[in-house]
Amino acid sequence: MKELIDQLYYVSHNPLVTPACLISNVKLPEYQSLVFRKDGQGLVAIMECSLDGEPAEFRYFFDEQDHLSRAVCTNLVSNQEEVLFDRVQEVRAVQARIVRNRNCEQSAAIPD
Repeated sequence: MKELIDQLYYVSHNPLVTPACLISNVKLPEYQSLVFRKDGQGLVAIMECSLDGEPAEFRYFFDEQDHLSRAVCTNLVSNQEEVLFDRVQEVRAVQARIVRNRNCEQSAAIPD
């Protein structure tokens, strides 16, 4: 249970990726460009790169504390989009595992 609580804390409070990290990455050869724009209280970073030889666009959504909220990859040839990370969904998934774990522990503790 402690491992799940630690995981919940990590997913909830760790920035995971920051705008500064993306600036460092854009210097790598597979990246072509990086653009930032404001989005409400946070930022959106749009990074274009080559992924498996095909052009791709990564969109990173950051909150007001520069913590990654969501990351989405779009293959620019097929227009196929994939959500790589969604903090809200990740937190919900860990919370559900905690509840399931607690329910299992409680039912195991109840004698027949």
